[in-house]
Amino acid sequence: MQVIQPSHYTTKETNSYQRNLWLGLSLSGLSLVIFILPLTGLLPAETMRSNVGFGGLVIVGLSLLGGGVWFGRLAWLYHDERLIQTRVIKMLSKILNDDYKYLRNLNSLANRAVVATKNSWLTGNTGETSGVLLGPHGAWVLQICRYRGVYACEGDTWYKYSRPQSSKAQVESDALLDKRRLDDSPNWQVIRAAREVKAWLSVRDLPQVSVQPVVILARGKLRFSKRPSCPIVELWYLETYIKKTLMPTAGLEAEVGTVNETVVTQIVERLKS
Repeated sequence: MQVIQPSHYTTKETNSYQRNLWLGLSLSGLSLVIFILPLTGLLPAETMRSNVGFGGLVIVGLSLLGGGVWFGRLAWLYHDERLIQTRVIKMLSKILNDDYKYLRNLNSLANRAVVATKNSWLTGNTGETSGVLLGPHGAWVLQICRYRGVYACEGDTWYKYSRPQSSKAQVESDALLDKRRLDDSPNWQVIRAAREVKAWLSVRDLPQVSVQPVVILARGKLRFSKRPSCPIVELWYLETYIKKTLMPTAGLEAEVGTVNETVVTQIVERLKS
């Protein structure tokens, strides 16, 4: 499997990560220096005895520490996303041959997708798109979800359980378990992204292929799902799901359409450009 990532996205995100990491370390270091200063005896005694001076020092230190934590969190989220992406790509590369292409982090596509209508042009914005897997099956639009915890999906609405599932709770009625509805749903996100990808192909006169949204639950666990509009696959099950869905079995073709390699190449080249 060939992995493709837009160079401008790589540069932009790498620079953002390095900036956030540098700011996080710098601000945290400055806050540490400010908290240590009173112990060094370098500050005037009047400042240490003054409530205003000492309070101001504490406020500045806490503000710098808060900024350091904020930027450090942004850097960690980016690093964690890269780790998950790398793990998913390794799993896909292990079982998919060169007929498949994986385009990762197509944020620019989502932000610039333009839908043509008879009377106007509408600009769509789907937010982040983890990647698009192209091959004989058509296109899978992947949303890699890093939620932690235990979840349920009813339709396209997600719920999170507020406490770990006990052995007793698993055999009791679901009504006895505490869960809360999530404000947003990975299903909605990836379905919007898939629609934008399909529209993007349409307005550029590219061959129309099957576009399937898929949610990959990378960190958490899915207790159950009822009639979701798109597949939800836990990361540990991804390899088996790919084999069952895309790989021919017992000499039979997989239950997906076959897209010509030339068509896949055309779509990839347009996406790269």
